[in-house]
Amino acid sequence: MLTEMSTQYKIPGDHNNGSIIFAGQFNKLGISLNTSNTTGLIQAEQIVSLKHASFTNVNAQTQDGSVLICPLTNVWNVVPDQGAEWSVEFPQEMQGINPTKARLYIPTTENSVKLFRIYSFPANGIMNLSYIDPETNELAFCDAWCPLTSFTNLNEIATSQQPTSNNDTFADNGSFFKYMDDSLTNTLGYGTNFQEFAFVNSVPMDKLTITVLDWYGSQGSLAGFQLYSDSIIVYGNDLLNEANCDGARVSSSSITSGTFESVQDLTAGISYDYLISQDRNATIVFTPNITYSGNYSIDIYTPGCVQDNSCSIRGIVNAVVHDGKEVVSNELIFQNNENNKYDHLYTGHFDKDDDVTIEVSFGSFIAEDQGQAPWMVVDKITVDLLGLDPITKEFPLNGIFEYSIGNFTDLNVNVSKAVGNSSINSFGASLNKNVLIDQVKVFDNSLFVLGNNNLTQLKIDSYDTSANETVISSIDTIPFNNSITNMFDTDTGLIFVGNFSLSGDLNNLSNNKSASSGYNVAKYEGNQLNTFGNNKFDSTLSTFANVTISGTEYYVFSDGNNQFWNWDNTNSTWVSPKFNLTQSAKLSTDQQLLVGSNFNIMNFTSSNQAYASSAFGRFNFTTDKSSSITNSFYVNSTLSVIGGTFTAGNTTNIGLVNNSYPNTPLQSLAGPEPSWGDSQIQSLYVDNNHDYLFIGVNGPVQLESNNITGMLVYSLQNGTFASVQPATLSTSSTKRDDDNIQVNAMVMYDKARKLLVGGKFDQAGSLNCVALCVYDIDNTRWVNPTSDQSSPNVVGEITDMKFFKSDQVLISGKDLKLGDANVDFLIYNFDTGVFSTKDSLNSGRPVEKFIITDTSNADLNGRMITVGKDFVAGFDGSKWNTIDSDIDYSQSAKFTDVKLLTVEKSTDYNQTYFNNNQILILAGTFSLKQYGPVNAAFFNGTSWIPYIFTSTQTNKLGNIQSLLIQDSYRFQSSQDLTPKLLSRGKVVGISFAAAVGSTVVLALLYIIPYFVLFKKKESHGQFERAEGMRIHEKDMLDAVNPEDLLHEIDVQRRI
Repeated sequence: MLTEMSTQYKIPGDHNNGSIIFAGQFNKLGISLNTSNTTGLIQAEQIVSLKHASFTNVNAQTQDGSVLICPLTNVWNVVPDQGAEWSVEFPQEMQGINPTKARLYIPTTENSVKLFRIYSFPANGIMNLSYIDPETNELAFCDAWCPLTSFTNLNEIATSQQPTSNNDTFADNGSFFKYMDDSLTNTLGYGTNFQEFAFVNSVPMDKLTITVLDWYGSQGSLAGFQLYSDSIIVYGNDLLNEANCDGARVSSSSITSGTFESVQDLTAGISYDYLISQDRNATIVFTPNITYSGNYSIDIYTPGCVQDNSCSIRGIVNAVVHDGKEVVSNELIFQNNENNKYDHLYTGHFDKDDDVTIEVSFGSFIAEDQGQAPWMVVDKITVDLLGLDPITKEFPLNGIFEYSIGNFTDLNVNVSKAVGNSSINSFGASLNKNVLIDQVKVFDNSLFVLGNNNLTQLKIDSYDTSANETVISSIDTIPFNNSITNMFDTDTGLIFVGNFSLSGDLNNLSNNKSASSGYNVAKYEGNQLNTFGNNKFDSTLSTFANVTISGTEYYVFSDGNNQFWNWDNTNSTWVSPKFNLTQSAKLSTDQQLLVGSNFNIMNFTSSNQAYASSAFGRFNFTTDKSSSITNSFYVNSTLSVIGGTFTAGNTTNIGLVNNSYPNTPLQSLAGPEPSWGDSQIQSLYVDNNHDYLFIGVNGPVQLESNNITGMLVYSLQNGTFASVQPATLSTSSTKRDDDNIQVNAMVMYDKARKLLVGGKFDQAGSLNCVALCVYDIDNTRWVNPTSDQSSPNVVGEITDMKFFKSDQVLISGKDLKLGDANVDFLIYNFDTGVFSTKDSLNSGRPVEKFIITDTSNADLNGRMITVGKDFVAGFDGSKWNTIDSDIDYSQSAKFTDVKLLTVEKSTDYNQTYFNNNQILILAGTFSLKQYGPVNAAFFNGTSWIPYIFTSTQTNKLGNIQSLLIQDSYRFQSSQDLTPKLLSRGKVVGISFAAAVGSTVVLALLYIIPYFVLFKKKESHGQFERAEGMRIHEKDMLDAVNPEDLLHEIDVQRRI
């Protein structure tokens, strides 16, 4: 029985570092494997320390070359669009090493190294390298042009590996390795974000250089570099043994008696460095990092005496090898060698748990003692692995199990995985047999284990990256009496609830004074147990919720039987129960999920539901029945525009949203403020150069002394409305100031800087323009779209428009005619000024919105999605079919927006209307037959999935008018079709333009999709902060797709 699986912590550095803790009641894994600890491929090579090396760069944007030695903590960037070099020169004592392979880490960004070569010095030659080609999993070779795979491709390949384990190959879902030698000690492979390259020839190195020759994206970048050696080298100068990353297990040396100094301080002009002691009681102990059981050979290195002119005063040292239990070798080493030499100390077997040491101490003079201080020379010890043991040691499991990728390997595809003998697993073995572990939590470098009403604290010292296990420094039992029923995480500590009493050195949170007892609830924070100052409750507490309302944080405790206790954590006091909550989850700084019964927040009362604040709730809207956000337009990663009928501070009806700094208030347009009257904003558009914001309205707007109807132009560059505004759009009924017009769609022909405006109108100023009119931006005037007066007339209302070729637009409408022919779609050619149609697109149903789902669709034989008043349909390239069988049209249905999103992983769903790595989201007010009313739902190509619904202040179903997202399929500009604008990219996120003041509500089924979709834009897990909102920037040519982790939806749907 497994009661809990919890991802506890991750040590920065290697992406494999960290553990998952399983807890419950169990004593074995799988069906046939009990406690056997047989392993797959063992990676016995050790990382070469570069901590005290020297680094140089050529053409590097990142000047500090040392950022690479602790992988995945920083990125080393090359100057954009240029090649570069990164060099590491080893300390003098390390020069001449023979590394076996290099590991290069690939950053998660679109920029990375594509081709490189490695030079070694002093040979000054290009190294011959071998590597495992991720595309074939076969050994390949390179020298002057060595390839690295992009992160996206490598991650996809590595995570799709089929589990494999045999005599020389190991693969799992995330890595692939092969043995490269007969002794089965050297491996070569790749992971989700690194590739390894072995040195074909053994070449002594003083210095190594990586030359960047080509790159992905705009510049070469690396996220880490490691050198490996199949020899364990322990230096007398312990600085050279230091790990590249803090906390990693490494070899070491320590001076136990006497004093040592550098030979360069004693002898002038010597280039090589090592340690000298002139004490006759000098002793130094070397501790090699032996991580696997096997046969080893140990040698001691002694520099020659000619170079330091010390031959007459060199002595004899005693070298003792100890395995932690007994002395296995004791050798006298004469140090008066004229040239450098190695002396063999021991060949034999060590267990990985042996505490192997080599103690070197002064023995005696070689020549007769002449009263001079003797010289004891210390440089380094080398330990070579001759062969590994098959690991068959048994180790019992009992209720708790530490899993890490590094210490847990496939035996073969049919057998379960084996257990590593970690400190945490050993702790489980010390508990009563068949113990039941109820919960495990990690906080403040401690692992808390709750089992059989006992709470144990395991203090974490570090994560041992060599042994791939957590190092525990101490184990303490926390003195609770009686029952602890649950532990809960908060941002600041752990909460314990139950029916217990607590005694000891405590702190009372209600008065911040010391206390000697506590009851029912406690908090671990700042290495201190805290009580809440309450008397003992008669009930056993079992649930906890953490919620912040109007800036005040509350803790809500319950016994599970409708008794609730509320703690005001902001003011550290108990308050009368006002929230009957049992669960909560924080989605972002302004979004949280609450689950409970009969709780009242923002005038919304509900029972057994989950709640989340509106994405725009931070803008402090003044709400009334007519307030709403009806339109939105994503400009770039720092700026969006929203429009509607609302007031937020000094902003009315239209505002600028800072995408990168979400706490920034909604910003109004600079310059004179329009008087909107009863007119509503119907459409928004910003050109790709970010020069102008075009605002489509359905009635008159007063701008200073001018009355403008139909479209307003705002100069983003000048921060004010354009001095010349477009002439009024009107219908034939009134000609001027018509509140019956509609401006539904706008597209920009970038080549001629002309904006095609579509909707419901007859004239533009005095110009006849029915439903469609072209606004010439440079000449500030309306132009009839047709160049030939004999062309058939367009009649009807335009609803949507999108480019499908660089000079041609597809147009949908209601009651649409071209001449005498009824049509659903028109085609307009900007270059020729001619309208045309395509018969296969006509379905006889008026289209209100559509998406061209194939980016290459010049002949309009590609796939499309359309939405109408009472249908959602798909076009497969030749015919239309409805895709809305799950929608209940017996209930009121209104569709307001539709978008196509890119998902992280492809699915096996129907690809008739869009690719299997995409998903459709539909917004509005409608019902799904299996789920009831919703305001947004997904269509995966096969079925509809409920996503979200909103509630108005009067507890009626709300509405979502617009989906604010970086949309790679909007095609409102001819430039939107260029490949760069459709390039890969990061998540932007989705906001819902709903009725202002409405509450976004999710049934429990919807929680996982909601978590996923509202993730922040990630740059190492943080929002990208900008000082202000950028308007005009060249780098927006590299636009990005709204990629989201939506594969979780299918998992949730099947629950």
